Amino acid sequence: MLLMFLILCSIVILLLVAVLKDLTGKKEVEKEEELPIVAEEVNLTEEERDTLFDLVSLYDDSFIQYDGTMEPLAMTTEEKLDFVYRLNNTEKKEWNIDWDRSVSLAKINSILESYFGKGAALMTQDDYLCPLDQLPLLIYDDITESYTLDLEDHGHGPLPFLEVENYYQKGEKKEDIYTIQVKKAFSNLITDPSFVPMTYYATYTDAVFSQNQMFDLYAIYGEDALIDTEEKVKRQYLEHKEKFPIYTYVFQKEGDSFYLLELTKE
Repeated sequence: MLLMFLILCSIVILLLVAVLKDLTGKKEVEKEEELPIVAEEVNLTEEERDTLFDLVSLYDDSFIQYDGTMEPLAMTTEEKLDFVYRLNNTEKKEWNIDWDRSVSLAKINSILESYFGKGAALMTQDDYLCPLDQLPLLIYDDITESYTLDLEDHGHGPLPFLEVENYYQKGEKKEDIYTIQVKKAFSNLITDPSFVPMTYYATYTDAVFSQNQMFDLYAIYGEDALIDTEEKVKRQYLEHKEKFPIYTYVFQKEGDSFYLLELTKE
């Protein structure tokens, strides 16, 4: 009898162990299934790289003037209007922008949301003041809900600008977030579009204040600096590239379009 009792006890114990193992295994599987899937960072395709690189050049028309970290949604009304006003001629034509005939508030908000995402629309409808004389340059009309260019009281030429040469460093994507890093060579400020800039700097601020010059093409090449100028800028950049900071652009992809989330300078 004792032997039978011991055998029965052993069988019960084995059954309990088997049940516990089964339950433990199920819990481990459940835990594994509950673990979040971490998206991998992968390199950009050539097409993605070219698309984002072209966008970087577009943002250079205005947005690059911020030297530190900048989040588009933190821009002021004046900064947003400055971006739209300085869009290059190709973009103006695509958006059918004609400041002389006025541009609707709805169109301006569509442009801002296209480049900076939802929430980038103007929160207030202030006039845009000219950076040179602080007089109204784009005037808002409450009745027509549009902005019109006013050049009447401005005794100066076009707004100064600078040329920016971008040099790709690397890019990656993680789900719908795309990042591209570039280094930049900024020319001296230009007031005449026919003028070929000769002096280059590593940051926007240095270029504006003509400080910490990286190189002067005319001092290096003389009159030959006017021949294949872009190639000469690249050659000089490569000789000094360690002194140029990295600019990181973070984009959100939505459908087939990208809009800028953040720009930082390291």
